Amino acid sequence: MPPAACWLVGGLVWLAAGTLTPAVPWWLAFLVLTIAGERLELTRFLPTPPRAQRLFIAIVAVILLGAALAWWQEDTGLRLFAGGLLALHASLAWRVGGGLAGDFAVQRGGAAANAGALLLFIATIVTSVVRGRRQTTKETPDETS
Repeated sequence: MPPAACWLVGGLVWLAAGTLTPAVPWWLAFLVLTIAGERLELTRFLPTPPRAQRLFIAIVAVILLGAALAWWQEDTGLRLFAGGLLALHASLAWRVGGGLAGDFAVQRGGAAANAGALLLFIATIVTSVVRGRRQTTKETPDETS
């Protein structure tokens, strides 16, 4: 699924659900997968092991699964989505799983390093939202009693 399709799915989810919450992971997936694709493009002249390619595909699948699951099971879906974002950041920035962008992007600095920092920032925001929603749910009194 190209990143642009995530933007479209987010819009359709928003229309169908009538609320923004299940659409936000799709919009974030659009941004994150676009940045990840650009980072991979920057390293296309470096050898990428097949294991790293499989890892990247698995992480993207986790991100998309988390975004889809957020529609039905919001808390679980957002947790899975945030975990996928963290895994993607780690694999792109610190050579986890054989290195996708690896030290090359971090050592060179510039746009590639800034994109990695942005991925971490987005993952932090999603994690904070999940934790905040969980706390709000716990603090809400039961209105049936």
